[in-house]
Amino acid sequence: MSIIRSLIRPGEAAIRAKQVQSRIFWQKSSPIPTYVRGGKGDTLLLGTIVVALSVGFTGAMLEANELIKGK
Repeated sequence: MSIIRSLIRPGEAAIRAKQVQSRIFWQKSSPIPTYVRGGKGDTLLLGTIVVALSVGFTGAMLEANELIKGK
């Protein structure tokens, strides 16, 4: 059992350190709202990037289609 525990202990220490870091991050005061600082902010940024790339790709495809047709 001690062999298994010695293998698991470093992972537990790393997880615990991340939990403490997260708790400190959320407790400190910041001008940025908490919904932007957390996972929702990451999702919002990712969604914005995906929409921008989709619009750019669609515009490029429409332009290429017009060039192919000779308009």
